[in-house]
Amino acid sequence: MQAQKPASARGGKPNPKVAANPAPAETATAQPMPDEQREQAIRQAAYALFEARGCVYGHALEDWLEAEAQVERAFAALPSGAGSGQTGH
Repeated sequence: MQAQKPASARGGKPNPKVAANPAPAETATAQPMPDEQREQAIRQAAYALFEARGCVYGHALEDWLEAEAQVERAFAALPSGAGSGQTGH
């Protein structure tokens, strides 16, 4: 399976709901999303909001906060343990 290119390289909008390599659910307890993965997903979602507004500057904080909320909702909707970044090795 080929790794997904960043949205800027694809020329399209990022999809924060798509996990790069979701790990299979191993336990019944949810694992927190790794900070780097979470921040990257928020950056992509915030940029998508910026683009959707027509690339109008002045809404960075609003876009970031909405992107955080979107990422948290998307992560909460994943099965327990999915997207934790753990491979079980």
